[in-house]
Order: sequence, then structure tokens, then C-alpha cells
Amino acid sequence: MNNLNVQNQDFNLFKWDVVSKPLYLDEKESFIYKNQNDDYFAIYKKNIFSESFNEDDFICVHKNNYSVLNNHKFSLIVNFLSKLTGMKIHSCSEYNDGKCVMVVLEHSLNINISGFPVKVYFTVMNDFNQDKSLSFGFSLNCNMSDNIFSNISNKIKINDTTDFSYIKKDLILMFTKWKNNINKFKKEASLWSSVFFSKNLQIQAVNYMLGIDCLVDDKGSVIYNKDIPRLKLSKQISFMNCLNQQTSVFGNNLWGFLNGVISYNKIENDSFDFFNLFGLNNKNNKIAYELCRFNEANVTKKLIKPNIF
Repeated sequence: MNNLNVQNQDFNLFKWDVVSKPLYLDEKESFIYKNQNDDYFAIYKKNIFSESFNEDDFICVHKNNYSVLNNHKFSLIVNFLSKLTGMKIHSCSEYNDGKCVMVVLEHSLNINISGFPVKVYFTVMNDFNQDKSLSFGFSLNCNMSDNIFSNISNKIKINDTTDFSYIKKDLILMFTKWKNNINKFKKEASLWSSVFFSKNLQIQAVNYMLGIDCLVDDKGSVIYNKDIPRLKLSKQISFMNCLNQQTSVFGNNLWGFLNGVISYNKIENDSFDFFNLFGLNNKNNKIAYELCRFNEANVTKKLIKPNIF
């Protein structure tokens, strides 16, 4: 079994770390199996200031050949990455009861998208369901509207070593990919800011995202064959209000539409704790991103829909 101990607590960005235990709780009752299973072990959260752990703080189960990247090692890697790139550590948090932990690094400079300053972040995540792989990507915060868009699209394997000179190349590769992703999004968003996106197309997009049945004629007018359910109608009105507000700032274009979707998520779900990295916020933002990509060259009056649902 891959035994873990919370040691060398001189640097840990979190107040807890992980410990591994055999796959049973006591002599009478197994956690999963009736008897101890030597092929697997369980991972639990443990407060770094406590000698014991709570059995309710279960995270996941792994085979014995799984190598755990604990929070202490993850913190050291992120701190090394911070020194390597010159970006300061902005925040750290956990998701899904600790099954995933993340650290956000803040870049000192803004990028400019269509005349609007946008703050740039480097987000790194460690998922305890993965084997020594860090996920990373970017988060952007538009200063004008406080809208946050995140895209975690890359993974990198981390060698099991305490000598960071061995993983320096990996971290530089992470940083290079991150910069490329930022530049790619900046080009896309700058293009989208010049692509007109009519109110009819915006309504079609909202109906698509909310799952509202409708038809669209050759003129782009939306036709409803039946009444919209009350809950969906309320969401449609709220959604369009957010789009109208954001497009009044950014214009009736795809960039304004994307900001409108992000703004709607902020109001509808009231959750910005994780930089929109998880849940419905992240899903809606990805759908909006794909809608922008599919419609950046659309010259018709009908929305081009990505095959997502």
C-alpha cells in the first residue's frame, strides 16, 4: 500500500493533507469489502494540525500502484512554479469535499481585448482521482464587468521526485502552453468583438442553452409552437436581461454575448468561488464559447449550433 504521512509541514497552502489507510474501517465492517483488500487503499483528508483523521472525510479509492501527489508536494510545486514565472499566488481552494484542489497564480499584467483590460490568471489543479497528473489552464477576469472565464484544457505528468530540477522542464512546458492558450483566446475574443450578433441570434442561443423548443424562419424570427414553461420563461427573461446589459457595454457582438452568458451564470448560480471552473457555470461558459466559435463566420440569420447536448 502507498502509505502517506503528513510530514515536513513547513509549507502547505492548505490546512489539510491526505493519508492512506487499508480498505476497511474496523474488524466488523469493511468500508467497501467484507475483508481487508490488499490490492486497494483509501485516501482521506486529515487536518495537518491534528494527529487523527475523521473517517467521514473519505476522498477516493486507488490501487496500490497509485502514487499520490499530496497537498504538501503540490504546494511546493506551485510555489516553485510561482518563482519560476514571477506570478504570485492569488488563492487556493478545494472542490467536491477535497477531491480536487486548485491554486490560482496571478499575472502582474493585463491583456487588452477590444479596448477592455482583462486580468490574467494561471490555474493549476490536482485531482486525487488522477495519477500524478496536474491539470492547468487560464482564468480571465474582465475588469469592466468582473466577468470570469476559465478554460482548463491541458494535463501534464509530474515525476515523483523532490528534486525540482527534474521537473523544471515540465513546469516551463506548462507555462509555455498556458501563454499559447492565452494568446489563442485573445485572438478569438478580439475577432468576436467585431462579429455582429443580432438580438434574434442571441434569443436563439438562449433558447438553445435553456432547452426551449422553438423554430426559426428564414428571416431569423423565433416561433414558439407551444407555451414556454414558467420556470424556463423566467430564466429566458433573466438571461436576456443579462445579455442586454452586457451588450450595451461590449456591443451586439459575440464578445458581448459571451460576457452576457458569464454574467447570467453569476446571477443565476451565485457562485464564483472556483473561478467558474466547475459545475453549471463552467458548462454554460463552454457552451457559449463553442457557440462563438461556430458562429464567428456565420452570415445567415439562423444560429449554428455545436453538437453538445
